[in-house]
Amino acid sequence: MPLKNSNIPDYKVWAVDNIVYGPVDFQTLEAWVEDERVNEDTWIYRMSTDSWTKADSYPEFEKYFQLVEEEEAEANRNKNHIEINHRNLRRIKLLSLFDDTQLEELSLYLEYKRVDPYTLIVRRLTPSDSMYFILEGEVRVRINVNGRETVLATLGNGDYFGEHCMFDSSPRTADVFSNIETELYCLPIAKFLKIKAQKPALAAALLHALGKTLVVKLRNENKKIESMMQVWKSFHNKG
Repeated sequence: MPLKNSNIPDYKVWAVDNIVYGPVDFQTLEAWVEDERVNEDTWIYRMSTDSWTKADSYPEFEKYFQLVEEEEAEANRNKNHIEINHRNLRRIKLLSLFDDTQLEELSLYLEYKRVDPYTLIVRRLTPSDSMYFILEGEVRVRINVNGRETVLATLGNGDYFGEHCMFDSSPRTADVFSNIETELYCLPIAKFLKIKAQKPALAAALLHALGKTLVVKLRNENKKIESMMQVWKSFHNKG
């Protein structure tokens, strides 16, 4: 065990720059821990016992490392709160008619994700367990046919995907990849079920918004099919 009251320079520290510092006494070593010059994974050599151990094996340092962990957790919570707020949610087209109270309530159930370019976000045939809102970036929805990629859609800022999991638990029908660095808000189906139980009016508003946009999509698809049929009839009549 360390000798708290000893002034004997008994300790050496293998720092992140791969240089061994010391020897120092225990009081100096503890000061380095407090200043975060030594973290829990830092190797410490004790000359009197000729042994290397990590800093987190010293009970005397536990209070310092626990404080750092608490500060990091608080920073992550604050970051998440900053990233997910009603001002950012205003950028999502689906939520454009939501009021501030609805957006603030919804933000409590969302998860923030940042993905690198060319990252697989959703894999085809896997369970449909989350819906995604694109805060910033670009993704492509694709299927692989005979080893060749077919892009079904390219989505950008304010768009969303994976919404059918709100209505149906069938497997994903396509892959979704990020084209560039992309920031997303994720709504897991488990969180949506909590919304239904805790905030039924909010769940109804979200489903209503999804229903309206699905109707618009169906109308657009019908127009495309009608246009294709007109072209086909035109060529058929000429023949």
